Amino acid sequence: MLKSTGDLRFVRLLLALPLVVLAAAGCGGKEPVVAAPASSAGPAASSAAPAAAAPGVYKIDKKPCASLDLTAVQDLAGKPKEMRPDKPYESAISQMSHCNVTFKEYLLQGEINYFKTDSAKVMYDGLRGAVEKDTATTDVPGLGEGAYTYIDAATGPHVVAYDGNLYLSLQMGVLQFGRPKPGAEVFDPMIGVLKGTMAKLRG
Repeated sequence: MLKSTGDLRFVRLLLALPLVVLAAAGCGGKEPVVAAPASSAGPAASSAAPAAAAPGVYKIDKKPCASLDLTAVQDLAGKPKEMRPDKPYESAISQMSHCNVTFKEYLLQGEINYFKTDSAKVMYDGLRGAVEKDTATTDVPGLGEGAYTYIDAATGPHVVAYDGNLYLSLQMGVLQFGRPKPGAEVFDPMIGVLKGTMAKLRG
């Protein structure tokens, strides 16, 4: 079982290595891809399913933690007492920021990861696969291109999402040792935080 954010960061590192290689390989010459000619099948061709909404395109922000929208969680946790953003870590493929928000009784830990390459889905799928080896996940419809929730026995409730070149995750814990960890009741507020944050970052 992945018992800490350190474990997940190690998995992220393993996932990032092949992405760097793929990004470098993409610089080499390739044969042009020629689009197939449009079909002349007539009316039947117009019955195709409508296209899905386009994924978001997010411009890298040097202070992304400032865009965390905490409105949805304040009914549960109250007003935030302190925001402690880490200095963004920038690599060849992404910029990652960690945001720690302290409330009276809760600690909300967030990750905001912008990808410079088309790799957010690779990170999302890889980390979800690692989590699902030990923990059940639940899809969240309507949040980005993909999102899910899960409860880790050691770290509590998590919500994860990706959209276009953006990967986001939240984890909610308690400040006082020995207090019961929050459960599924915090998922809706956490999902609201991610929805509001994605709207701010995309805007």
